[in-house]
Amino acid sequence: MSLGRYCKAFYEASVSLTSSLKLQDVLGDLVRNAAEGMGVKAASIRLLDESGKRLELAAAYGLSQEYLSKGPVELEKSLIDREVIRKAESISVDVLRDKRWQYPEEAKREGIAYVVCVPLMRMGTVIGTLRVYSEKVVQFDRGNMEFLLALANMAATAIYNAKLYKLVRTNWERLTREVWELLGRDVV
Repeated sequence: MSLGRYCKAFYEASVSLTSSLKLQDVLGDLVRNAAEGMGVKAASIRLLDESGKRLELAAAYGLSQEYLSKGPVELEKSLIDREVIRKAESISVDVLRDKRWQYPEEAKREGIAYVVCVPLMRMGTVIGTLRVYSEKVVQFDRGNMEFLLALANMAATAIYNAKLYKLVRTNWERLTREVWELLGRDVV
């Protein structure tokens, strides 16, 4: 893995994080940077739904629509994701051999042989996962894992910032309406 490729991907991810309020754009850039930085086929970010039982797709890069439509990622059936969520640790898996992978046939058709899954953490709580998908079984070193964890932290920060921005904007709009109503004027 080239240091230059890491640096370029990390730089681009940080620029995206600090220059856009559009969460979809930021997460899309982060998954692209993860795949390109690691030199792998694809990457995705999935977030826990409100029930805490499913991971919902938030962003993907390099995966076909057919693969993305394969079905829900349910923690009850996806033992890999359940381990990442519950233990807040990274897992590497040979998806064609490891029985914990929920969709091995679909992965095979997509040309995926190996996946690294890292947790998205915000204030000590796992909110989702960042995955990178490789066409071949590879051994990622500590530097690779730290790079992915840094991008996962960036994604968690972007999600948190987007929620804060939405809350601030909603409250600002409400307060503006209330002030205008108190003044007896219609909101423009």
